[in-house]
Amino acid sequence: MFISRKNFLPILVLLVSIPFAAWPQPLETFQTACSDDDLRCLDQGWNEEQRSWWYTTTQGSRLLPLSWALSLKTVDGTEPFFGPDNLRDLGYLDNPHSNDNPFGLPVGFVIDEEPGRGADLMCERFPETCFARTMREPWIGLNCSACHTAEIDMNGQRLRIEGAPTNADFDGLVNGVHDALAATRAERDRLDDFIRRVSKGTVDAETTASVIGQIDEQLAWMQILRDINGHAIDAGPARLDAQGHILTKVSLINGAGNQLSEFASDAPASYPFIWNTHQQPQLQWNGIAGKVAAPAIFGRETDLGALLRNVSEVIGVFAHIEADRGWAALGYSSSVRVREMVGLERQLARLNSPAWPRDLAPIDDALAAEGEALFVEKKCNDCHKPLARGDLNSVAEIDMTPLTLAGTDVFLACNTFLRTSLAGNMRRQKTMGYIGERIQNVDATHKMLINAAVG
Repeated sequence: MFISRKNFLPILVLLVSIPFAAWPQPLETFQTACSDDDLRCLDQGWNEEQRSWWYTTTQGSRLLPLSWALSLKTVDGTEPFFGPDNLRDLGYLDNPHSNDNPFGLPVGFVIDEEPGRGADLMCERFPETCFARTMREPWIGLNCSACHTAEIDMNGQRLRIEGAPTNADFDGLVNGVHDALAATRAERDRLDDFIRRVSKGTVDAETTASVIGQIDEQLAWMQILRDINGHAIDAGPARLDAQGHILTKVSLINGAGNQLSEFASDAPASYPFIWNTHQQPQLQWNGIAGKVAAPAIFGRETDLGALLRNVSEVIGVFAHIEADRGWAALGYSSSVRVREMVGLERQLARLNSPAWPRDLAPIDDALAAEGEALFVEKKCNDCHKPLARGDLNSVAEIDMTPLTLAGTDVFLACNTFLRTSLAGNMRRQKTMGYIGERIQNVDATHKMLINAAVG
């Protein structure tokens, strides 16, 4: 453990009366996914407590109020949207009930709660949600592990691989939530049932009007994001234009309210594996984030470049942030959990690459040696320089290739570097708060992302 785990007791007390009897109750015993005899977790240097913490720690992501998530049905109304069957169909991995995971949510689906006024964010966009104090309730969101944990089946054995690219359908999740909420809003009986569930049985006129207003606010926000992200490309399982989603969010939180960009989120790429990332001098497929040395944060050494990358990620996956007022140099109000993100990054730095399970599928060592020679002969290692397993200290050699010579994922890079937006409140601010170029009225959106992440 690198930071204290959250105490979920206040959440359980708050939610005990939610009328969703089919939802399992929390268990008192400590168990993890690897407690299942049908699942084998490879030895990558983490113990079970660390693995459970990685799966369940919030980074400030807020997709929906938890009471809404527990009450939302799929578009056809046949099953819980956030139930294990539907999320399993979308490719997300099971995580058993435990004190860390009291609602049996999949890997990386986490609970974020800020019961005080600090939770009242983006109230100009969500006025009824703030007025009703729904912002102060527990919310459901994602953390790193939702998109960077994988399972494969080998000779009848399921293998769990930490830090590996997911096979999940993120666009299917986000668009599915939107469609399910819209279907709920459109059918009166279904809407009344939803209101009864989220309001703990209260269905008077005032409560009904408030919940409807809150639903409409969320639907409007989701629709704006969806419209700008575009519909031309269906990323499907295992792929996502993650930076496109992040830049769309940034273009909408700076107060400009713009849809200026001609670039949709239409360049999906495979998710990367994330072991050894702390050893890379450039981060992301297109190298947009570099390592930046930083003093200790919350008493723990970390890398500022990695922290900015992770803050950028949580901005894209549902963090609430107010970049439409104030200055990055003085800090933007947000739901981002910096202390937890530093802890997540430090734990990730202790993750080893997986070793091939020879007992399930033996390796022909002679052929492997031939393959290694071929890897060098064909200059594969010019772009894919290996690190020895267990080497968590050496610098990973990274060569940046000009766009004119790039052979793969060129559109992902172009979308990221060429996308522009109206700057709104970020106009004339320096990119990194106190330092960097000043942002012009219309400028590169990735500059605004840096400004938002710094703030």
